[in-house]
Order: sequence, then structure tokens, then C-alpha cells
Amino acid sequence: MDGEELSLYHLLKTLRRRDTRAILQVQDSLGNIVTRPQDISNIFLQYLRQNFGPIDMDGDSFHRLQDHVQPLIFWNSPLL
Repeated sequence: MDGEELSLYHLLKTLRRRDTRAILQVQDSLGNIVTRPQDISNIFLQYLRQNFGPIDMDGDSFHRLQDHVQPLIFWNSPLL
């Protein structure tokens, strides 16, 4: 609750939980084990950018996709 102070029990529990959940080492894509916090965060950032970043596509890709999608929408229309 706002304005409420933590008891010693809750403070120690929070600190222990933080220590047990800390990531101390990570293996990068080349197989190297990294232990510095800055390097660990860079590896996670690189992983997230690679897997969840924007997908590059050329101008023709959209038109090819559109050609495949429009017939499906037309034939599955409830008006038929």
C-alpha cells in the first residue's frame, strides 16, 4: 500500500528474491559465456530485436501477398 513501510521480513524476502532471480551469466550466439551486466543486457536486447523487430520486405512482396489473400476473402464471403 502507498505510504506503508515494509517490515524487516518483507524487506529481507524481497532482497533474497532479487538475488535468486538475478541473471549472472548468459551464452551468446557464438557460444561465449558472458558475465558482465552490460554484456548480458546487450545479448538480451540483440535477441529481442532479432526476433521481434520489423520484417524487411520489398515492394513486390506486398502485391504478391495481396493477390493470394483477396481470392480467399472473396470465396469465404458470407454473401455467397
